[in-house]
Amino acid sequence: LRMAAVEVAGECSGKRNEAVSDLGLAARGNELVLRTYFLLASLVIGGGGCGTYAKLHPPPPPGTVLIERDREFAQFALQHGMANAFREFAAPDAVQLPMGELPIRGREAIFQAL
Repeated sequence: LRMAAVEVAGECSGKRNEAVSDLGLAARGNELVLRTYFLLASLVIGGGGCGTYAKLHPPPPPGTVLIERDREFAQFALQHGMANAFREFAAPDAVQLPMGELPIRGREAIFQAL
């Protein structure tokens, strides 16, 4: 583009530099516009997929995950015993509150108490 502007403006040597600098400003302006369009297009295309996972894979109904984990716990308890099932499924910082006794803290301590 600069070469074409230089050739067109070549007849008047005084205006030659002005044409080149005007073309440079116009090119910078067009570049800014193109960058803006590219940014907006990227946001529309890239951001358009943000909500699609939730639409394609809705969350399970409330309680479904809890019921499934309870079934897994019961099955494990049948196969390996209640204490081992508790040891497998309880959080490491679990707390047991036995009636009339002090709390038992920690998965391993609860396992030993069972």
